[in-house]
Amino acid sequence: MARDGSGNYSIPNTFTSGTVIASSAVNANFADIATALTGSLARNSEGPMTAALVMHANGAVYEVDPDTGIKRTGTNEQAIFCGGANVIVFGTATISIAVALFVGTLAASTFSMTTSDNGATEGPTLVLMRESTSPAAADVMGAIRLKGRDSAANIEDYVGLFSEIIDPTSGSEDSRLRIRVRNNGADSDTTDDSGAWSFPRSITVANGFTLSAGAFSVPAASISEAALAHGARTCQRLLSGTAATYTTPAGCRALKVIMIGGGAGGGATITNNGSSGGTTTFNSINAAGGSGGTAGGNGGAGGTGGTGGTGTADLRLSGSDGSTGAGAVDASSGGSGAPGIFGMGSGRGGANGAGQNAKANTGAGGGGAGNGQSPDNNGGGGGSGEYVELDIPNPSATYTYTVGTGGNGGAAGTQAGGNGATGIIIVEEYY
Repeated sequence: MARDGSGNYSIPNTFTSGTVIASSAVNANFADIATALTGSLARNSEGPMTAALVMHANGAVYEVDPDTGIKRTGTNEQAIFCGGANVIVFGTATISIAVALFVGTLAASTFSMTTSDNGATEGPTLVLMRESTSPAAADVMGAIRLKGRDSAANIEDYVGLFSEIIDPTSGSEDSRLRIRVRNNGADSDTTDDSGAWSFPRSITVANGFTLSAGAFSVPAASISEAALAHGARTCQRLLSGTAATYTTPAGCRALKVIMIGGGAGGGATITNNGSSGGTTTFNSINAAGGSGGTAGGNGGAGGTGGTGGTGTADLRLSGSDGSTGAGAVDASSGGSGAPGIFGMGSGRGGANGAGQNAKANTGAGGGGAGNGQSPDNNGGGGGSGEYVELDIPNPSATYTYTVGTGGNGGAAGTQAGGNGATGIIIVEEYY
């Protein structure tokens, strides 16, 4: 046997001085030496190993660079070291790299991680761990930078992903995700501070929904496509009702309410003025009705438009005034009622007769009566109702409303004034 289990070589046959040496013993020694040499690793690499190379714990180093090589660093662990420092340590579960990792210079270098796990747990997982013993607010924990060259061959950070600590307090930790892109030659950061996103520029998604630059809060639930779909709209038109209930449709996220107070009645020819229009109300916010036209015997002035309704509204527009009854000699026409906010629905003044009624749900005033006997006895037209708009985000489930009624025309002495129109409530519903 050329070597023992520890690699030690022993001459199989020994000889004594002054004795005859048998040729067979000499040949046996040479044969054993040849076998041992054959089993040795040639320095010129002319023969491969026929079994695993067993090394000392200190591993292997280079003759011209003895502090660079490979060695064992622990049980089931080995390292590649350069300059005496371990740069890569291989273990059974981890590979630790102590220096910057540069992968490839080819035109299409690819770094790929694959797992064959068929379960539901995460994987593969890329973990970037910063082992800081003194974490503090504003610490940048890690970054991924996507670099490239510009037209002048300068290396630029085109896209970056950064993680930062906001609060390292145990049990109440907060963090920030920063996404950086280049915009007109400068860095432009989008950040998520513990759920509140901030964008440096406007964002437009595929369905046309636009977020302006600045900050907005992300709700606890994810933003679904339905939440971004602002095209859906329905509308309800409330034509009558007193202390009635409006019910907000399911899924509705905002309301726009338009309402008009009731129109006033026109004045009669002799003694009776027209009555005021009723108040239209939605969610305790009022649109005032118009004032009644004056009877001819009382001067025949037109009624004033509704104004000064109570409650905070996004827009208020006063109603129009009714026309004064004609007072010239031989004139016989009552004043026309004021039109509603949309320019329609007013009652025409009576021509030697009763004033006309205003058209329903326009909030217009009724016409004044015309006498035909005395120019001073023509009634004034009724004023129209006030116009109000309300914008209601995040609407409640129900609201109480009242549609203002039209004021009655002045009762006939000779001729009666026309009745004012009822108001209206238009509710636009956005989803």
